[in-house]
Amino acid sequence: MKLMQNQLRKIIQRTWVGLLLVSPMFLTAQTSITITPANRNFDFPLDVAKGWPSQVTNTFQVAIQALTDVNLQLSGTSGIPSSAFRLTDGSGNAVNYGAGVKAGNYTLTIVANDPGDTGQSASWGGTLTVTSGGRRPESDSASMTGVIGRDLNPNAPTTPPTTPPTTPPTTPPTPPTPPTPPTGGGSTQLPISIIPTPWSGGTARLSPTDNHRILMDGKPLGVARHTRGPQIEKVIYDLNGAVNARLMLR
Repeated sequence: MKLMQNQLRKIIQRTWVGLLLVSPMFLTAQTSITITPANRNFDFPLDVAKGWPSQVTNTFQVAIQALTDVNLQLSGTSGIPSSAFRLTDGSGNAVNYGAGVKAGNYTLTIVANDPGDTGQSASWGGTLTVTSGGRRPESDSASMTGVIGRDLNPNAPTTPPTTPPTTPPTTPPTPPTPPTPPTGGGSTQLPISIIPTPWSGGTARLSPTDNHRILMDGKPLGVARHTRGPQIEKVIYDLNGAVNARLMLR
């Protein structure tokens, strides 16, 4: 008998513990919806070059929590037609209002048209309501509001007109100054700077009767002298008088 009482006592204790753990789930609402931000304005700033924009788009984040699919409804719209409230999921797919909307995060895109030069701003708003399914349906709603108007922020700088860049005139390059011929006695032929190679052929305009200094990198290399022969030929002597190259002049 005593053993049965102890077992019954344990069963009752476990039952109370289970009720205490499960009861908060039923006391707390399982269906909710939030909109972030809940307040946003549609500002149409002036562009000096183009005027006011024809449309302004704002986006809102919508979070739905529920144990079942919900029925999502849009109501109470003002200032902006309900057709301008477009809901999409995380993949960018459009989500229709009505039954069968799953719990999760969504993006609400609202497009407002230019209100025109009315001289004052107008308010806009809308409400989203979700209702869960099941034997005990739950509902929750969230509203969004704001203002529509031109130049709502008077401290915002206006966009200046775009000025195309100007191209400076192209100045033609200055031609190099020709070298000045040396003055004094002897031939007026300019020194020629060459790199001679043994018995190399080359073409140069030299006087057949005058001697010419041969320079390499600005330093005297030797003297080209006229020699006998059927062709006009010059032999290059180095500074020591030894023949080290020959040029055929034509």
